Amino acid sequence: MKITALILLTLLSVIGCANQQKKQEPVYAETLPSVVDTTGTVKFSSDSLQISEIDSVAFTYLKTSGPKQHDSLFYIKDFGKVKKMLKGRVVFSGYNENAVLDSTIDGELVSSIRFKNGKLHYYKTYDSVDRIERVTDVAFVAYYPSEDILFCEGGHSSDYSFNLTTGEQGGEVGNPGYIRYNPSKNSRLNGYFPGQECDEYFIQKKTGTGFKSIFNLRDAFSFLEKENLYFCFMTDVFWYDDHTLYFKHVYFPNTAPVSKFYRIHIRKI
Repeated sequence: MKITALILLTLLSVIGCANQQKKQEPVYAETLPSVVDTTGTVKFSSDSLQISEIDSVAFTYLKTSGPKQHDSLFYIKDFGKVKKMLKGRVVFSGYNENAVLDSTIDGELVSSIRFKNGKLHYYKTYDSVDRIERVTDVAFVAYYPSEDILFCEGGHSSDYSFNLTTGEQGGEVGNPGYIRYNPSKNSRLNGYFPGQECDEYFIQKKTGTGFKSIFNLRDAFSFLEKENLYFCFMTDVFWYDDHTLYFKHVYFPNTAPVSKFYRIHIRKI
């Protein structure tokens, strides 16, 4: 009898623990989405865009539950390989003893470009000190074959790119390393570092002649100035769907960074 009673008590204990686990597990899974505020507080709203601030919990939940993000674009940093690939299109040079770009001298500075549209470009600026035409130091960094973009570095470590197909350059092209496409690849985030404190970012729309900028995000985030902040660096960027973009914003007002999380919903593009 004692043995039977012990067996019965053991079975009841096991069943009780199992039932307790079954009751506890679904409660967390079912309530998590409902307690996470994924909408946030609206900070900017127009016919085209709505920007909301969300908390870190919502951001983490959305990032882990959303669609898998694609890797950044493929690029080639091997200068020798790129020089051969772009032969006849881009001339790279080095400076001679007179501080003049010379195509007979091996170097990674861009001297001239012949774009696919036939436009020939010599990258020159006027030097007001020496009062001469001087080719600005724009040096090779990488080539993005899928976009046909030559990415370079200019003064003050600024980003400078050339779209070798369309002839666009500089801020019109951005830094292809910043590009993040939406799932349908008809819109994308782009940006670049202009050589000052903060990056520039913009939303682009696909057209018959390539991607064109339609929203400058610095303008839309001007509300940050009321909080003594400045629109600066976008990190952990991901598209949740074709019209909704999330990211972590980082600004360094002093030594300690200030981080906030935002949702950009594109209403009309």
